[in-house]
Amino acid sequence: SHNMTAIQSLCRRCLLIEGGVTRMDGSSPTIVRHYLSQSRFAGTRNDVGEYDLTEHHNPYLANKVIIRSLSFQDTNGNPQDMYLSGQGMSVVIAVSGMAGYRDAHIGVSFRSSLDQSIASVNSSMIKPLVRHPREHDEKAILTIPRLPLVPGTYSISVTVAQQGLGRLDHVEHAATFSVGETDVYGTGYRLSSHFGLIYLDAEWRIEPHDPPEPVPTL
Repeated sequence: SHNMTAIQSLCRRCLLIEGGVTRMDGSSPTIVRHYLSQSRFAGTRNDVGEYDLTEHHNPYLANKVIIRSLSFQDTNGNPQDMYLSGQGMSVVIAVSGMAGYRDAHIGVSFRSSLDQSIASVNSSMIKPLVRHPREHDEKAILTIPRLPLVPGTYSISVTVAQQGLGRLDHVEHAATFSVGETDVYGTGYRLSSHFGLIYLDAEWRIEPHDPPEPVPTL
């Protein structure tokens, strides 16, 4: 299994297997910490929030890389890889040749530091604004007005797929970013990872209970 949360919840002991060979045998927390510390992200970090993905292996189209790079930005287009809960985020993904595949779409998935799946979204779910004519080299921009994540470290994976035919390119754990503590509700209460993976953009209201109907007297 690659579900680190399930492993730690269900198993006292686990094995780390690499290339069919057992590398470690021990308590689940110890093995999981080691596994995560040895994980390698596919992207090469060039600068703050900028990752080069041109060297990744594409198992779906031989010798062809569609997903070229990924960068994190604030909503004003400034490079960034450290956010606050509730802050706006833009994910900019450079692609080459995606326009040449009919009904191709691009998507991203967010995962926690324990590799828990948090959310996924693609350009078939949310129809994008597409500028025409299409070109060989393009960039896909995902804008999240209020990032609903609590403090922690997260990774993002990228997929390009063709409707009904499957993946054209995929980069697992393409890049990583962090979310810091802030008073997202404006009450002086700072959220932490203790409260889960996401925060709810919600409100409370407390009202008097409706009084019971009076009992008629004879």
